[in-house]
Amino acid sequence: MPLEINPIGLVKPITQSEDQLLECEAEIELLEDTRRIIDDLKGYSHIIVIAYLKGSDRTITEVAKVINCRDNVINVKMHLKETADVLNIRPYDAFKDCIYSASTPQNLQSTPKNEAIKVMLKAAKSFHGALCAGVAIGVRMLYRASIELDCDPRSRDLTAVAAVKACVADGIQGAMGATNKRFRAAEQIDGTATFTYGGRAVKIRLAELTRFHDAKEVYEAEEDCVISRVEKFIL
Repeated sequence: MPLEINPIGLVKPITQSEDQLLECEAEIELLEDTRRIIDDLKGYSHIIVIAYLKGSDRTITEVAKVINCRDNVINVKMHLKETADVLNIRPYDAFKDCIYSASTPQNLQSTPKNEAIKVMLKAAKSFHGALCAGVAIGVRMLYRASIELDCDPRSRDLTAVAAVKACVADGIQGAMGATNKRFRAAEQIDGTATFTYGGRAVKIRLAELTRFHDAKEVYEAEEDCVISRVEKFIL
């Protein structure tokens, strides 16, 4: 039985980018009950958009940043690449929708490296509030640690002590989905983070000479430009 689609609007990209990490501008044109929807969104910086992609016959849910609202049009920033029917819009409530420690059935260990890091970057960005070079560095550190320890980056048995700058620490904690029970920021900063899992530990040290301008540079950088040394321990 075919899925019955009853859209409340149409969302279409205004700008495009080949960079998968970069949010692009999009326009949501509402078809009905416009005033109620716009009123419900007042004061919120982000919204949750549920849309149906006709080309791939699938439904997506994405958090979008609101740029402005005018009449029946909402301008946003999101990762949308094609025009889609909007099935629902609701405000993104930071007190209700932010559960950084939530578990997921997705196994990043079996996901190709680039795709796994993209997923981790989205989680870290949500936690930190922006995707900067420091956040991306933290994600790269965590990913390398998960490879060395042979565990999923969001495993509840993985813990970390980070002696790094705040943005890097947020990248690690956000991508881990860790509460303070599993993550601790060290008082002294020395450019290292130590991860433990299953009776083993690995200490990741950052490269000191490389200076990155943005997250994309970090994402595309060779491993030795981000990480200078990896030490393994048995606890």
